[in-house]
Amino acid sequence: METLTPRQQRFVEEYLVDLNATQAAVRAGYSSKGAEVRGCELLRNRKVAEGIRAAQAVRAERTRVTADRVLAELAAVAFSDIRDIDFGTDGKLRASSPEAAKAVAAYSWSRLGGPKGGHIHSSVQMWDKLEALELCMRHLGIDRGQLTLETFLALLPRQLADEVRYFIADGRLEGNPTPGVVAGNLAD
Repeated sequence: METLTPRQQRFVEEYLVDLNATQAAVRAGYSSKGAEVRGCELLRNRKVAEGIRAAQAVRAERTRVTADRVLAELAAVAFSDIRDIDFGTDGKLRASSPEAAKAVAAYSWSRLGGPKGGHIHSSVQMWDKLEALELCMRHLGIDRGQLTLETFLALLPRQLADEVRYFIADGRLEGNPTPGVVAGNLAD
């Protein structure tokens, strides 16, 4: 970043805050009136772009946030199974593995009927599995239209996948249904 002007260097630092070129240009001291255009110009500037890449690499090293770690977290949610989550007799969450625990967005429990007895009510909310699968597919360059029916069925809980296969065999889902058709029918 030695070859950058002080204002360009400031732009690089500010750009890393929120990846918003317009706001970074304003915070770096450029006029707010032309900040949108100036931000785009700065991103296209080879030296500034190299400065951003270098600063991102330093930050990734420092924070240990890498594409592999992000994808691993997404995969934990995408391939999670609710059967790996349980509650103990005390109502507290028990996950069969750290990977299973990553798929839990929130959980709660409460004791009903007094402190010495009664019933424990527990609930769990999982992260959005379909969104995680979509992000993983996007990362791998897989279009929804490329999913085969069997690949799609493998993503469903076993009982639901077996029911879909039964409906196909029984003729209730005619032809060679695509995952989108099956998903649409499941929503009905």
